[in-house]
Amino acid sequence: MSFSQYIMPILAQLCETCFFYALTVLKKAKRDHHMFDEAFNPAELEGFGLK
Repeated sequence: MSFSQYIMPILAQLCETCFFYALTVLKKAKRDHHMFDEAFNPAELEGFGLK
């Protein structure tokens, strides 16, 4: 099970404000995790959670 498949049902149960806050925190965590990864493209995060 991928991270997105695991986390999206949880995010779907949050109120709108909490959902967008959680999405922002997850994007930042992913960006921070890949900060020194040469192959990481930060523009890919724009679609994170929108599938």
